[in-house]
Amino acid sequence: MHPTHRLLGIAVLIALLLGLNFVVAAVDYRPYPNQDAIISEPAAYDGEQVFVFKDVETVSTTDSQAVVLREIEPVVDIGLDGVTRAVTYREAVTVDLSDATVSGEIAPGAYIQIYGQLRDESSVIDADRVVVDYQNSADYTYMYGTSILGLLVAVVYFFSHWRIDLRAGSFEPRGEQ
Repeated sequence: MHPTHRLLGIAVLIALLLGLNFVVAAVDYRPYPNQDAIISEPAAYDGEQVFVFKDVETVSTTDSQAVVLREIEPVVDIGLDGVTRAVTYREAVTVDLSDATVSGEIAPGAYIQIYGQLRDESSVIDADRVVVDYQNSADYTYMYGTSILGLLVAVVYFFSHWRIDLRAGSFEPRGEQ
């Protein structure tokens, strides 16, 4: 295959991949209210189902409750007038875990998924299900470490069976001349 045709084919495939990702990213498949809508009218969403991903700030030792923060990340804009930083919106939201199915141990700093209903002007989430994704930094280290190890194994295996032919700009099976 001619290198120009190969590069053109790769460019078309990359353009199709990016195009499909833009289409999927442009459509919001979640039927849940978004954070901006809840912040603007908190009482309007009482009783609504929500599905959120949050970091745990505190866990009550006496009640079956956890506190997460509803926040908007700060925006930094660099322009002709200098560096501008927007104010971060922060509000504590209590997660009622009394009737929830919880997978994993909830501790401060854990990253959790919460599915439940809003109440009390959207300041409390009555959780139906809580999934603990990451409990601490060791979970992130394990996740990235195993991913890098898997990538290295795949690359070593690939290059044990194939070699690069720089003149042709292709891969050749090992053992063939």
